[in-house]
Amino acid sequence: CVVHVDSGGFTARQEQRFTIEGQPTIDLDTFDGAIDVQAWDKPEVLVRVESRASSRPLLESIDVDMQQDGRQVRVKVSVPESGGWELHTGIARSAKLVVSVPADSRVRLRSGDGSVRVERVRGRVEARTEDGRIVMREVAGEIVAESGDGSVRMEDVDGRCTVSTRDGSVLVTGRLRGALKATSGDGSVTVKASEGSEVSEDWQIETSDGAIVLALPE
Repeated sequence: CVVHVDSGGFTARQEQRFTIEGQPTIDLDTFDGAIDVQAWDKPEVLVRVESRASSRPLLESIDVDMQQDGRQVRVKVSVPESGGWELHTGIARSAKLVVSVPADSRVRLRSGDGSVRVERVRGRVEARTEDGRIVMREVAGEIVAESGDGSVRMEDVDGRCTVSTRDGSVLVTGRLRGALKATSGDGSVTVKASEGSEVSEDWQIETSDGAIVLALPE
């Protein structure tokens, strides 16, 4: 039995750059913490990992693995599995990822517990979190956003969207092309399609508990 009561905390930061030629594929995975991805105009990927824990041994137990294989960049932040049970109050441990990528990128994101934010990426984006909010702005291409518990906001998107949450509201706005799936297990669903949207495949918009708003252009 491990009990942590600590109002302070220990932090660490790691940063690494990866030079990329062509369209990169970027895999980001953290056991607990937010993921923030923004596009820039440089042909490289900049990854910053901000780790935080309520004790130094917990901080040192966080493993950060960053690798590059050609155009693919993989970042995985994990902790060893523990036996028995633990009770944590306060910070415990987490690792936030702040990443800058070329605008034309294929990005896959996963957080075990934390929010996800993506801005101005125009490739393929897959974002999943077990517990947290997902926000995407000015994202284009094949877009997937799934939250186990948290709202999902997709603003000024352009492409095919698959958006779902088990608990929280859903908002999708922009130029919607091809198939659309926007679902919530408990919360409102709002879809606002702008000029240029195409219903060339089925749209599925549903909620188990909440209002549905659908706005279409002329």
